[in-house]
Amino acid sequence: MKSSVLTVYGAVTHLPPQPDRFSLKRVIKGGRDRLKCKLGNFQSLDYRNYLSPSAYNRGDLAIAQAVTQKIQAFAGNIELSFVNWGDLSKKNEDGPILISGSGYIHLTQNYAVADRLRNDLEYLTASRRPYALHGIGVNMSATHSDGSLPTINAESRSIIKELIEGAVNVSVRDKNSEKIVQSISDRSITVVADPALFLKHDGEIQQSKYSSNRSQVGITIPFHGPAATDRVCRDLSSYIQCLKSIQDKVDCDFVQTVHFDSEFIIGKVLQDHSIRLTQAIGEVQTLLSAYQQMDVHIGGMLHSCILSASTGTPCIGLAYDIKHQGFFDLLGQPDLCVPAEPFDPERLIATCDHVLTHADTIRKQINARRDELELTSNQFLAQTLQTLLS
Repeated sequence: MKSSVLTVYGAVTHLPPQPDRFSLKRVIKGGRDRLKCKLGNFQSLDYRNYLSPSAYNRGDLAIAQAVTQKIQAFAGNIELSFVNWGDLSKKNEDGPILISGSGYIHLTQNYAVADRLRNDLEYLTASRRPYALHGIGVNMSATHSDGSLPTINAESRSIIKELIEGAVNVSVRDKNSEKIVQSISDRSITVVADPALFLKHDGEIQQSKYSSNRSQVGITIPFHGPAATDRVCRDLSSYIQCLKSIQDKVDCDFVQTVHFDSEFIIGKVLQDHSIRLTQAIGEVQTLLSAYQQMDVHIGGMLHSCILSASTGTPCIGLAYDIKHQGFFDLLGQPDLCVPAEPFDPERLIATCDHVLTHADTIRKQINARRDELELTSNQFLAQTLQTLLS
C-alpha cells in the first residue's frame, strides 16, 4: 500500500475537546425534575437541560474505535485523520476517506435526507477525493418495520444515488439498509454489520463494581433528542413498573449503561422509584466491561445492543427505528427486538424471561453469528483499504 493519510469520517470520531464542568444549573434542574418524578409528574423532563459541551454518543465513538482497530490490523501504522460529520469541508486535507458506520443516510419524517448528505456530496464531488462507505445504515422511524419501502423524494434519491455510485466500495450494516439503497442504485452492496460489533476490549474487567449474587440486567433508555424526550415523558412511568416487575420476578440488579450524557438523569429517576440500579458511566471501554458482566441487556440505544452482542451478552432491542430490527435480523435473533412504540410491558417481561432461561444457548448463537459476520466485514475492509490506499 502507498503511504497516505486516511480520513476516518463518522458521527463521532474523537472525544469532545472540552471536559465536562460542574454546572449548578444542571444540578438544580436535576433535583427539581427528580422531585416532580417522585410525585408522578414526568412531563418536565427535557434532555436539553442536561446537555454540556462534552456530551457525546458513545456508540458512535465505538464505531470509530472499532474501525481504527481494523485499519491498524490491515494497513499497519498508516496515518489517520479523524473528522466528525459535517466537518469535511472545514479540514484542509486530501487523500482517501472512509465513511464509517452509523445512520449515515438519515431520513427525516418526510423521508428526505439531512442537509449533511447534500453538503458531503458537494464537497466530495468538488474535492475529487476517493472515498468508500463502510457499514453505513439508513435511519428512519420504525413505522416501516414491516419491510415496506419509504417514498423518498426525487432530490434525496438523487443525492443518495450519487453518493453510492461515486464510492470506491459500499457496505451497509443490515438488510433493511441494503433494500432501501438498492431501490435507488443497482450497484453491488455488501452487508457487513455495524463495525462496532467487532470492537475488542483492551483492558481488564473490574468484576466487583457491577457483580452481585443476583442476575445482572442492563438497561439503556434513550434521552438524547426531541423524539426520545417525548417517549420518556409518555412512557417512563410504564418503564418503571415494567422494570419493577422484572426485578421482582428474576431477583435482579440493573446496570444502566450511559451512552449519551443526558441519560444520567433517567437512571437517577429509576433509583428514586426503588429500582436497584448502578450506573456505568465513562468511555466506551468502561461500557464494554459492564456488558461483559451482564446476564442480559435491554437496549433502547441501538449501540448498547451492538456492544452487548460484541461481548456475547444476550440483548433485547427496544426499537424506535428500523435500525434495531435490522440489527437483530442480521444477528439471527429477530424475536428479541420489541417495539418501543407502542410500549408493551408484558412482551418485554416475557422476552426478558425467555432470554434468561435460554441464556447459554443464545450466547453461543450470538458469538457464532458475530464471528461469521466479522469474516465478511474483514474481507470487505481489507479489499477496500487496498483500493483506497494504492
